[in-house]
Amino acid sequence: MTFDDFMDTYVMTIPTMAIIAAIGFIMLCCTAYLNVARPVGITLDDIGDPVAEEKAQERLLVRKFVMVLGFVLNMAGLFNVIFMLLQRLP
Repeated sequence: MTFDDFMDTYVMTIPTMAIIAAIGFIMLCCTAYLNVARPVGITLDDIGDPVAEEKAQERLLVRKFVMVLGFVLNMAGLFNVIFMLLQRLP
């Protein structure tokens, strides 16, 4: 079995791509929920503290990264499912 046969048979299937799209959607939903339920910020006592501000910036960057990664996974999975379904048309 060549690598192309392996990819066509086991990896590039509609259920696999649908699972990838679902994982991306879940990542987007969880990050959006975290942004609403637990917004990133610092307390009034830590306003002048550079360490607290740096930690808040790191948390924001991680959440942005997870949202972008979730969006990319979601779109890649959806586009692959659409293209695979279009290939089956007569």
